[in-house]
Amino acid sequence: MAESDNAKAKDLADKFANKAGVLATLNAQLTEANSKLAGLRAELETARDLLATLKADANAKQAEYLRLATLKAEQDEAEVQRLAQIKAKADTIIAGGGVPTPVVNEKGEVVDYVDGKKSVSSVAPTKVVKQAGVTQVGDKTTYSRVERAKTLPNTGSQESLLGLLGAGIITSVGLGYVGKRRRG
Repeated sequence: MAESDNAKAKDLADKFANKAGVLATLNAQLTEANSKLAGLRAELETARDLLATLKADANAKQAEYLRLATLKAEQDEAEVQRLAQIKAKADTIIAGGGVPTPVVNEKGEVVDYVDGKKSVSSVAPTKVVKQAGVTQVGDKTTYSRVERAKTLPNTGSQESLLGLLGAGIITSVGLGYVGKRRRG
C-alpha cells in the first residue's frame, strides 16, 4: 500500500510542478463540456416543442375521431331501428295470414314489405324530364332544333355535395396522419 501512496504523491507533485499545463488542459475540457451541454439543451428544447405540437395534433385528431365515432354510432342505431321496423311489418303481415314480399331500392336493399297475397295495383311513379326543344300543347307535340341546341343534354347524373365533402374530409385526415408518420 505504501508503494501506491508514493506513486500518488509523486503524480500530484508532478502535476503541481506543471500546474499551468494541467490548468490549461482542465479549462479546455471544461469549455468542451459546456459546448456539449449547450447543444444538448438546444436539442431538449426542440424535442419539447415537437412534443407539444404532437400532443396538440393528437388531441385534435382524437376529438375528430370521437365526433366521427359518435356520428357512426347514431347512424348504426338509426339503421337498427329501421331494420326492426321492417321486420315488425313483415311479422305483422305473417300474423295477418299474408305473404311478406320484400320491396327493394335500386341498391338491392330491402326497404319495406308488402303483402304478396293482396293484389298490388300501384304503379311506380316515373320521373318526367322536360327535354329542350320539345313542347306539348294539348295533344300536339312540336320539336325545335334551335331550342334544343341552346341547352346541354340532361344526362340525369346527380352527385351529392355532402358525399363529396365527407370524402374530402376523410382523405385530408388520412393524408395528415400519413404525413405525420413519415416525419416522426
